[in-house]
Amino acid sequence: MNPSSRASTTFECNLHRLISLAEIMFQFKCEMIVKLVVFLKEIEGSKSLAKVAKHAAHAANEKVSIDVEDADFSQELVTQCVSHLGYGRRAFLDLELNASLDICDLFEESLKNNPTIENIAFEAKAMLQAIQGDLARRYFTFVPNEKAKIVRFAEQNWANVLRSFPGVKHDAIEASHCYSLARNPACIFHSMRIAEVGLRILASKMRPKIKLHQHIDYANWGTILNALKRQLEIILNQPRSRSRQARLEFYSRAADKCEYMNNLWRREVSHAREGREYPDIEALQALTYTREFMETLAERWPTEKKYLRG
Repeated sequence: MNPSSRASTTFECNLHRLISLAEIMFQFKCEMIVKLVVFLKEIEGSKSLAKVAKHAAHAANEKVSIDVEDADFSQELVTQCVSHLGYGRRAFLDLELNASLDICDLFEESLKNNPTIENIAFEAKAMLQAIQGDLARRYFTFVPNEKAKIVRFAEQNWANVLRSFPGVKHDAIEASHCYSLARNPACIFHSMRIAEVGLRILASKMRPKIKLHQHIDYANWGTILNALKRQLEIILNQPRSRSRQARLEFYSRAADKCEYMNNLWRREVSHAREGREYPDIEALQALTYTREFMETLAERWPTEKKYLRG
C-alpha cells in the first residue's frame, strides 16, 4: 500500500464517526509528533545557549575550546535525530503532512554528511516550520460530552424503533450527528423524515384504511393528516366498545403528534424561509419528540420489519 492510499484509508475509517481525544492521539500518532517537536526545540535551544556562551567568552577575551558554529554534531545526537525523524515520518504519512515529509527527507540526508550544530539547527527550524504549517491545515471538531453521548448511544437510544422500523436508521444516526455538530436545521430535517415514515405507517395501518387520490408514498403531510381526521370521525361514529375506544385514543394521539410536528417543525424546515433559527434545545426537542413518537408506533407494531407502502 503506498503512503497516500494508506493515509486515505485512515481518514475514511475515522472521518465520519465520533472519535475520542485518546483515539486521535493514538490513531494519528500525535505523541510521535509531540516528541519530535520537543526534540527539535531542544536542538534550537542548545544552539542558542552555545551561541550565548561563545559570545560571553569572546567578550571576556577568553578562548573558546570548541567553535560551536563549526563543531561536528556528535554521533549520539545524530542517532537521536534519525530515531525521532523515523517516528515522525510515520505520523506524517498517516496525516498526509506532505511538506513535513519533504523536509524530513532533506533532514535525514543532511545527517549523512557530518553536519555541524549550525546545519542541524537550520534543519530543525525548517522542520518545525513545516510541521506547524501542515498541522494548521488539519482540522478536528470538538464535541461537548453531553452532545457526544447523543451520537455514542444513538443506536441504543433508538433500539426499540429500529427493531420495528430499521429503514429509519440512516436518518436517526444523521440527526444525532447533526445535533452534536450544532447543525440544528439538519437535525430537525432528518427527524421529520423519520416522522414522515411514521405518519405513512400510521395511515397504512389505520382501519378502515384511509382513501387517497394518490399512492400514499406521494401524498403530502396535509393530505394524509386530513384523511386521518376523516377516518377518526368514522371510528368515532362506530358502536361503542373497548376495542373502538382503544383504537380511537391511539390514533387520535398519534395523529395529534403528527399535526404538532408538522406545524412546529416540518413546514418550516422543509422550505427556505429567511430568518428562522433553531437553538440547540429545539433541535434536541424535535429529535426526542420524534423518537418517542416512533417508539409509540413500535410498541403497537413490534414485529414490523419494513416501511409499509400503502
